[in-house]
Amino acid sequence: MSDPKPVVPTSAQQVLDNLTKLENHWGHVRGVHINPATSHLEIQLDGWAHSLGHTPDFYMPIKAKSVADARVLVERLVREAQQGQAPSLSEAQQLFDMIDQNPQ
Repeated sequence: MSDPKPVVPTSAQQVLDNLTKLENHWGHVRGVHINPATSHLEIQLDGWAHSLGHTPDFYMPIKAKSVADARVLVERLVREAQQGQAPSLSEAQQLFDMIDQNPQ
């Protein structure tokens, strides 16, 4: 399996689109978590998703000052996705505000 690909959304709507896609295909998501060592929101997908050939694991860089808040938000988004609850634009905006638009 290849290394995760960086994804840096340019709008809250793009974040919402990504979150909605994950929620709609939750059965193929192996993991969603904040990696404090890298300040990344990491998303791992299962073999079926990878077999499509256009769905690599990916990460979003999180601002170092926002890692703790992002962890709380992501844990809530995961719980909601597991319950079949769609993400909101408000949640997407919160996450977008935590994404590092200029990662090193």
